Amino acid sequence: GRVAMMAFVGAAAAEKVSGETVAQQFGDSPAAVAGFVALIALASFAPHLRGSDMDPKNGWEALKGNVFTDISAIEAWNGRAAMIGLVALLALERSGSAFFG
Repeated sequence: GRVAMMAFVGAAAAEKVSGETVAQQFGDSPAAVAGFVALIALASFAPHLRGSDMDPKNGWEALKGNVFTDISAIEAWNGRAAMIGLVALLALERSGSAFFG
């Protein structure tokens, strides 16, 4: 989820700045894309490496019970939306259009 969230924002921003599609960005610098994914994955596991509990369902008791304030539900929906957005971005570019075209 987090990788998809950051990938969507990064890909859209890079397309806006450079004018290159996501496929062109990946083709031009696959090592940078792989490094980005590795960095986000490492950051996602940083609390676990420090010995903290990574399950978003634990803690934040006052916010549970409401779909709009439950941290784990929000995180899951944001991840799903980003995954759909990334696939939609790739499909749009594959059809010949650009996101910022």
